[in-house]
Order: sequence, then structure tokens, then C-alpha cells
Amino acid sequence: MVLLVDLLISAQRIEPERHVMIIAELFRELGQFEEAEKQIAMLPENQRGVTSDLITRLINEKETALVRYRMW
Repeated sequence: MVLLVDLLISAQRIEPERHVMIIAELFRELGQFEEAEKQIAMLPENQRGVTSDLITRLINEKETALVRYRMW
């Protein structure tokens, strides 16, 4: 997962808003909550919704479980 994050962050240097949700989720699953919060903060307001709200809640709860197990 760390290598995937590195790859996606490299792509973000070219397109800053690209892969924000994926990177935030990977950081959260890795327990790097501050980095996950920084990514979510980069998400434009018009792109926020149920998934970003859920990821934000899980970040605040310091939960590392996969999001698909927490969506009920």
C-alpha cells in the first residue's frame, strides 16, 4: 500500500486534485490519519459527498478497517 500511495502522490504533482479519495483512504488504512486528513482537505467542496464524509468520520475515529466493512 505504501508503494501505491507513493505512486499516486507522484501523479498528484501533475494533477493536484487527482486520486485524493484513494490516497486518503490508503493513508487511513495505514493508520496515517494526519496525512489522510490533509488529502480530504484537498477535495473541492463540490466533490464531497457520502464517501468522503464516511472516510472523514473513520479518520476522526482513528479506524483503520477497510471502508467496505464500515458502510452499513
